[in-house]
Amino acid sequence: MRGDNMDVKIYPGKLNGDITPPPSKSYLHRAIICASLAKGKSKIKNILIGDDIQQTIEAFRSLGVSIDYIDNQLIIKSSGQLKFQDNHQIQCEESGSTTRFLMPLLTNPNGVEFHGKPSLLKRPLDVYEKIYADQNNEFVRFNDYIYLQGQLKADQYVINDDSSSQYISGLLFALPLLDASSSLTIKKDFESKKYIDMTIHMLSQFGIVIHQTNDNVYHIPGKQVYQPADVYIESDYSQAAFFMVGAALNGHINFHKINKDSLQPDQAILNIIENAGGQVIYNKNQMTIKSHDLMIGQIDLSQTIDLGPILFILASQSEKATHVSKFHRLVYKESNRLNNMLDVLKRMQVDVQSNDALIVIGHQKDFSFNHISSYDDHRIAMALAIAATMAQEPTVIHHMEVINKSYPTFLNDLKNLGIKIEYIS
Repeated sequence: MRGDNMDVKIYPGKLNGDITPPPSKSYLHRAIICASLAKGKSKIKNILIGDDIQQTIEAFRSLGVSIDYIDNQLIIKSSGQLKFQDNHQIQCEESGSTTRFLMPLLTNPNGVEFHGKPSLLKRPLDVYEKIYADQNNEFVRFNDYIYLQGQLKADQYVINDDSSSQYISGLLFALPLLDASSSLTIKKDFESKKYIDMTIHMLSQFGIVIHQTNDNVYHIPGKQVYQPADVYIESDYSQAAFFMVGAALNGHINFHKINKDSLQPDQAILNIIENAGGQVIYNKNQMTIKSHDLMIGQIDLSQTIDLGPILFILASQSEKATHVSKFHRLVYKESNRLNNMLDVLKRMQVDVQSNDALIVIGHQKDFSFNHISSYDDHRIAMALAIAATMAQEPTVIHHMEVINKSYPTFLNDLKNLGIKIEYIS
């Protein structure tokens, strides 16, 4: 991991060797929240602290929770009661998870300010804005922060907005603490629904009960109490996917400590590779992926939007054209990933045709970037790094420091798989 303004030169080469993917950022956010609400001591094992996770940690430290990093564990000690100052300030930087998960939980009668970078504060928060208006709470956007005041109320909530499952997870953290029961109905075919399953799974480990009454309705009993717990964070498919695609296209990698039956939505990367003719070999707690000619055909991003950047690279190497659908939420990420990845494909001279409903990505085996920006987006930066291993000549990627947001050890893992990397600033 390097500091600010990090440019790197990545040389073409095969990806070969062994890797243990980093722990799941999504699960780690959820575990920190639950442990911070539980009276007593909890241990969270197998962790990697990137910028987003650090913001969630600092938020709860500011609220009186003791969080220490010892021997690849977080030791969290909490009184079970958060300690607010008037107009309490929460610094989120660029962490959408910190923002959306904590807003319902931390809103209080004395007010709370959520601060962050402009790119974060401009992201959609329509679901919360409507809830706050309906309950006569304050939700005010300023240039450099969002101000919330009031008290979340037990209610029959209906969510019809597909822009993020994080709204629902935020409510699921907060509603069990209220004095009365609530219900939560989400639209059928809700995108990223598996992230809700991840939240409910983590809540259950800390003693919180959520009843799913049918496919899209949840009953949340009130007056529940979070219980301390020791949890192990499994490997992150969102991060492993970069190397899984790299192996499927350009290498031979053994993946260790990976849960093939994970609830993580991005576990779907395995199905995508296998359905395209890729070689995925399972052996107990290990899997091996080898390069092979692939024919993708169809990619539906509705449940796996974070895979978008690396799947665009994968599609460009498919032996037949790939049809990509349900891609609209790419616009609302750390960058406009839709426009930026289309720009990347243009730089690769890939034949791309698109309309509002469908993107058709052609095959382009030979390409070269020479110099390219990370677009200030961690997932695009890592997708570009994988693409660079297959380019015709070395690639300089500018502002690679953005990987610190989620996967600060990415370049070390890439180097350990045999790729030559030069740090040039």
